[in-house]
Amino acid sequence: MTWESYNAILQEEVFPYLKDEKGIKTMQKVVRSFRKCYDVDNDIDVSYQGDLERKAYFLTYFPAHARQMQINLSFINNHISRLITPRGFLKASFFACGPGSEFYGFISFLQKEKLFPELDVHFIDREVGWKPYIIEQLKRLENRGYKTISRNYQDCFHQCTIEQCGLCKADCKVFIGSPQLVVMQNVINEKTFSREKFINSIDKLLAKLKTGSILVFSETLYHSNKEFLEEVFAILQNSFKAKGLTAGCQPRYSYVDYDYLPETLRVLNGESGLIRKTRVNSYFLALQK
Repeated sequence: MTWESYNAILQEEVFPYLKDEKGIKTMQKVVRSFRKCYDVDNDIDVSYQGDLERKAYFLTYFPAHARQMQINLSFINNHISRLITPRGFLKASFFACGPGSEFYGFISFLQKEKLFPELDVHFIDREVGWKPYIIEQLKRLENRGYKTISRNYQDCFHQCTIEQCGLCKADCKVFIGSPQLVVMQNVINEKTFSREKFINSIDKLLAKLKTGSILVFSETLYHSNKEFLEEVFAILQNSFKAKGLTAGCQPRYSYVDYDYLPETLRVLNGESGLIRKTRVNSYFLALQK
């Protein structure tokens, strides 16, 4: 995976903040608080409303989540290639998109598979502060060999939750023409999760999709424990089967190896007590309508 666009955004958005020891220590404090929040046994919830929190997340978690999506999509590479229309078009929606790490992994997957469709992409997140990160990635898409049907990148980001999106009208830009691929990565947080609301929202989203569309769920195990995710994924599968739909592919675990850029190690160094992690455990499920 090449990190050209990610590195460019880091240079502009994050690295200027790390020019002195005070900035580095402040960033380390935020990353340390993230790790407490992500602990399943901790009741602290995580927030990305602050600019510093978003910078810290982008710096430290983006590589893992991008790589996670690239690897997980490779499990269904044949399904993805069949989603592309004969005219070479693909519409995809990314829920709880954050700074676009899943999208970055998605493009890296397409590059590796030598697939170059024209893209109609939409990003949904409740935190509007992620929008500049998404727009910067879209601006740099041509450098990676891709074009989007919209040049107004502002319209590609939608401030919304999964629950709210399920209530949207069919003429919402996210659903016009129906996305062929819907990506939900790291949306299941055991501490704040409501099974009933989530399944209800998925059912409503599903009704807006055309036959053949694929829903991708990908979770890292620091948000939730293994048994909890197995239970949720089983509910999703049973919900699909009850509607007479195929299961797509069976849930599977995988280890995702990744690495950081050298500059990131100024924050994640041994002296700070922040261990540089290079592997996450991922749980993946794909369902096809």
